[in-house]
Amino acid sequence: MHNILKVLKSNIELKDLKVEKSDISIFKLDKELLDIKKSIWEEREKEAKENNEKLWDGDVYTLEDVGKLESNHILKISTIKFSEVVTYVKGLGRNIKNSISPRYICTGVFVQTSDNYFVFGSKRGKEEGALVGGFTDVDDLEINVSEDFKRN
Repeated sequence: MHNILKVLKSNIELKDLKVEKSDISIFKLDKELLDIKKSIWEEREKEAKENNEKLWDGDVYTLEDVGKLESNHILKISTIKFSEVVTYVKGLGRNIKNSISPRYICTGVFVQTSDNYFVFGSKRGKEEGALVGGFTDVDDLEINVSEDFKRN
């Protein structure tokens, strides 16, 4: 889904990162995606209704600035609506590019049982072998310090 252009290599530990919150995200949907956002979200509402699922459109955390992380150890985050992420992803499926990619923050873990099996899940029965985890969102956990990501 994302093309990661840069991998940061350092000895920074999570506890050494400071969290800085921004009220405004650099991510915005371009006009072409904004024009189809309503129809994409209506499709998602229909799917949720058909599958008897609760539809959620809360705030998900995004990583705002990766470059400064190398020099000043500040993890700058903000939030965007989940519907913007859905619109971006569905747009990719329709070959619609956005000028900026959302860098939404997800967590995933390997869960090992006491009898040495690993637990995997599936998303709505469509994907096999998904890690346990998901979006880091405001409804689940308020992120104030970097170690909060471990709690997620």
